[in-house]
Amino acid sequence: MKKFLSDSILITAGGLVNRTKGFIFIPIIVAHVGLEGYGAYTQIMIMVLTLKAVFSLELGSGFQRFIPGLTGDRHYQANHFFSVFFPTILMGMVGAFLVFLMADWLNDIFLENSYLLALQYASLVLLTNVCYANFSKFFLAVKKFKTYTTVTFFYDLLPYLGFVGGIIYSKDVAFGMLLYLLLDAFIVVVLVLLIMVSLPFRNFSMRLFRQYVGYSYALSLGSIEGGLLDKVDRYFISYFMGVESVGIYNVIYKICSVSSFITTPIKKQLLSYLASVWDKGYHEAAVMAVRQGLLIFGMISIGLMAFLSINMQSILDLLLDDEIPAIPLGWIVVFIGSGIIAEAAKRFYNLLIHLEKKTVYELRYQTAGLFLNVLFNLILIPFIGLLGAAIATFVSYVLVIGLIELRYRLALDKDFGWHLLTFLFMAALVCYAFNLVFGQWYPLGLLFSAIASSSAYLALVYYTKQEMLMDLKQKLVDFKKLV
Repeated sequence: MKKFLSDSILITAGGLVNRTKGFIFIPIIVAHVGLEGYGAYTQIMIMVLTLKAVFSLELGSGFQRFIPGLTGDRHYQANHFFSVFFPTILMGMVGAFLVFLMADWLNDIFLENSYLLALQYASLVLLTNVCYANFSKFFLAVKKFKTYTTVTFFYDLLPYLGFVGGIIYSKDVAFGMLLYLLLDAFIVVVLVLLIMVSLPFRNFSMRLFRQYVGYSYALSLGSIEGGLLDKVDRYFISYFMGVESVGIYNVIYKICSVSSFITTPIKKQLLSYLASVWDKGYHEAAVMAVRQGLLIFGMISIGLMAFLSINMQSILDLLLDDEIPAIPLGWIVVFIGSGIIAEAAKRFYNLLIHLEKKTVYELRYQTAGLFLNVLFNLILIPFIGLLGAAIATFVSYVLVIGLIELRYRLALDKDFGWHLLTFLFMAALVCYAFNLVFGQWYPLGLLFSAIASSSAYLALVYYTKQEMLMDLKQKLVDFKKLV
């Protein structure tokens, strides 16, 4: 269990860097290419991330389901890896070629006909993203969490820094995308070499490929829908309100998304350990482990969102030199933040779907959520703008969670609901109180408020939730015996 906790800390650090970089560099990006350029970059990367699920088929997700039982057997591991390696390269190349052909049309529809070259570079970024999405999960399957965290850290950070450096040098989104592409490709090559030096070469196996496709095709469709569910609002904002509005919305979204980073270590590690526990027949223990992970996430994310909701205007003033247009910021933050928490909570429910290998259920639930999301965006954005997009995303995720909860009954009981309500009350109380105390000393007061609020919130949780924390500790001990 010490290894589980230490690996969780490492993965958390990497996930936190990935989350925070999205808004730490916002002032630099906006200063050199404006909110319109930032919105264009956002729209391009949303396209890449959405299509990544299409052309990767999420084959790498199968590593964590099928390889853990082969720990130590390099030959069988190699059979699995190379049966995914060759199809991934081929599908990534096909995706890159199609995006290159469609770049002119995409530029005209979504980017105000101003970013064609950047889109063309992004077609190759799709290829590198497809490769990384599948190959990196091999490290999780063989429990090389430190290697995975190190590679992920550099993959998440260096290409992004390349983009930032490119626009500082040229004030051009296209040149930034070129540097992003070069660094992205470099890290993928290093990743592949790290895997191949530890494995003997094996030929492609059609039998294993079919096994992986049978497991992951629904995951792929689910990821596509999940990506659209998370990002389709940006397409509607771009169409109805322009690229600059996408930039404004994404600034707020990136800041709020910090609240979901804690799902990264919990989800990725849980699946690696839960698979063997589930296959041994300890289904109830596996469900309880997922439930406890969801509770930990709720405790941390609610505290973060309370702070962000109360202090968002000060954070935006700190990040952006230009004043954004008048918008109902408070309500937008509440709905975006709640939607992000709901989306992150959905990942815990999906763990149970993956353990049962009934990934088609994820697809069905997200289809319902996506349909509702599109409908709400079409209706609300023309009338209430960015707030409409935030409401649409929140309502859609609530629907998806509700449908999965009806099947698994993971969290909806009196005790769980009481814990969440008390977390919310304590977090709102301390964040509001310290905002009143330190808010007048902007900008340094923002830092003081963050430190004081987090310390007071965690202290309140510790002193008022002793029984919950002891129960959590005991369940971790019990789970360790099964692992």
